[in-house]
Amino acid sequence: MSAAGDPVAREARVLARVLGHDGPIDFLLERYRRLDAREGRPRRRDRRLQLAFLRAGSLGARIASAWAARWDRHGPLRRREVIMLALLECRPETMARVERCADGGPLAAWPRLVLWGCAEVVCLLLALPFFAPARFFGGRS
Repeated sequence: MSAAGDPVAREARVLARVLGHDGPIDFLLERYRRLDAREGRPRRRDRRLQLAFLRAGSLGARIASAWAARWDRHGPLRRREVIMLALLECRPETMARVERCADGGPLAAWPRLVLWGCAEVVCLLLALPFFAPARFFGGRS
């Protein structure tokens, strides 16, 4: 199946990109597929919607992650993020990127931290109209 027609491969690529990995992910697709097969399809609508947002692209993944970080910490999206992060951190190129110091030192870190926090708030505000009704009024199906 092509990468474009394979939702699990697309999900893995988007998640790897959001977590900071720019290269190919063929080395971890098999492991990620096992996770997907074990997890199955979520029963709750809001959790299915989170995975649909993840498969839509980087912005959708960030919006769904902002929601899941606050109101669905034990859901399938957070589990997938943790597994992907664990798979990526075993790679030497990822470790080199993580261990590299950011330019500018502590003084430059504050504006980056403030911008990151503002981006998280915006993503959470964008998530509310989609996930809150699905979570609190959607039930199971």
